[in-house]
Amino acid sequence: MPAPALETLLGSLRRCLEGFPDKRHGLNVMYPMADIGMAAFSVFFMQSPSFLSHQRRLEAGHGRSNCESLFGLSKIPSDNHIRDMLDAATPELLNPMFAETVEFLRRSEGGLDDFRRLGGRLLIALDGTEYHCSKSIHCRHCSRRLRGAGKGKRGETEYFHAMLAASLVAPGTRQGHSAGVAVGLVSAVLYLPHARRAKNPLLALELFRNQVFRASVLGGGLFRIGIGAVPFLLPLMFQIGFGLTPFQSGMITFVAAIGAIGMKFVTALIFRVAGFRRVLIFGSLIAAASIAINGLLTPETPYLLILAILLAGGFIRSMFFTGINALAYAEISTADTSRATPIAAVFQQLSIALGVALAGGVLEVSTTIHGGALTLSDFHVAFFIVAAVSAAASLSFMRLAPDAGNAVSGHGGLTAPKTLGVSGPQGG
Repeated sequence: MPAPALETLLGSLRRCLEGFPDKRHGLNVMYPMADIGMAAFSVFFMQSPSFLSHQRRLEAGHGRSNCESLFGLSKIPSDNHIRDMLDAATPELLNPMFAETVEFLRRSEGGLDDFRRLGGRLLIALDGTEYHCSKSIHCRHCSRRLRGAGKGKRGETEYFHAMLAASLVAPGTRQGHSAGVAVGLVSAVLYLPHARRAKNPLLALELFRNQVFRASVLGGGLFRIGIGAVPFLLPLMFQIGFGLTPFQSGMITFVAAIGAIGMKFVTALIFRVAGFRRVLIFGSLIAAASIAINGLLTPETPYLLILAILLAGGFIRSMFFTGINALAYAEISTADTSRATPIAAVFQQLSIALGVALAGGVLEVSTTIHGGALTLSDFHVAFFIVAAVSAAASLSFMRLAPDAGNAVSGHGGLTAPKTLGVSGPQGG
C-alpha cells in the first residue's frame, strides 16, 4: 500500500478512536484514548504474538521506528490498561472508519473500479474464522461448545469468539500478485530447514509423518478447494446465467445450509457403523458429484429439483467436514494437539481461499477464450473442474488403514487411540 494511502487510513482510524468513551477523570490520563486504541492496533499490525512480546520488542528497539513513525508511539500502555479501557467499547464505534475507507477507495485512482468484474459488479467473499479459544478464559460475549462428551464422559466447555470477514475479490487482478506468490514460495522453502532446527516451530511439520493426520489435512484441503468455490459460483450462476435477483438466488442457495444442519443429527451414527475410511472415500466422491451436477443445471430445470440437489449436497458435505475435522486429531497425542491445531487451521483457510481463486480463474480464462461476457456454459465448466479437484481427495483416504480413527468413531470396538508421540522437532 502506498505511504500516503496508509497515512490517510491510519488517520481515519485515529480520528475514530478519539471518539471512544473515556471513563477516567482528573489527572489519571497518561495516554489519550486515540493512543490506547492505536497501541492495540499496532500489536496486530506489527504481527506480534502478544502485548507482552510487543512491549519487549519495543524495549529492545525492534520495530520502535515503525511504531513511532506510523502510530506516533514510542511505548505502549500495559495490556491490562488497554483491556480495561477498550473492552467496554462497542464495535459500532468503528463504523465511521469503514465508511471513510470505502469513500477513500471510491475517490482513489482505480479504486473500487479495479475490483469490478462480471458486468461491473463488486464481488465479496465471506469467510469465518475463530480468533479466541480457551477452556478457562472467557467473557460474557463468548460462544461455547462441549468437547469430549459421550460414552459416560461429561466433557469440557470450550469458549470461543468467531468472526465473519468480508473481502473484495477480483479474478484476474494482478497488482502485486507475482511478487506475493514469489515471496510466499521462497518463504515456504526457507521454513522447511527452520522447522527442523527450531525447538518449537509454529508449524510442526513432523506431524505429517502420521498418515491419518496427513490424509486429513491434505485430503481435506483438496476437498475444501472444491467446496470453497461453490458459494462463489452458485449465486453468480443463478444471477448471471439464470437471470435471478440476488434475493431469489439467496432463497435457493440457503437450502444447502439446512441440509448441513440436518446431517449433524446422524453423522456420528454413520461413522460408527461404517468407519472413517469408507465414509470419507465414498463421501468425497458423492460430494464431488453433487458439485458437478450444478454444471448440468439450466433455467429450465425445475426449481424443486434444484432445491433437492442443493439439500442433498448440504447433507453430504456436512457429514464429510464433521468426519475430516475429527479424524485430524484421532491419532494425535494430547500433548501434540496444540501443535496440530495451527496446521489444520492454516490448511483450512488456505484451501477455501484457493477454491475461490480457482473458480475465479476458470471464469476469467473461459471468458478470455471466447472473448465475450460470462455465459451459463462458463459456470458449467467451472463446476466440473472444481468437482474434479474435490474428487481427488478420495485418493488420500484410500491409503488409510481400515481401522483409522476407530477410537473416535467407535467403529469396530476400538477403545484406545493410536497416537503419534512427538516430543520435539526431528531432524533429517
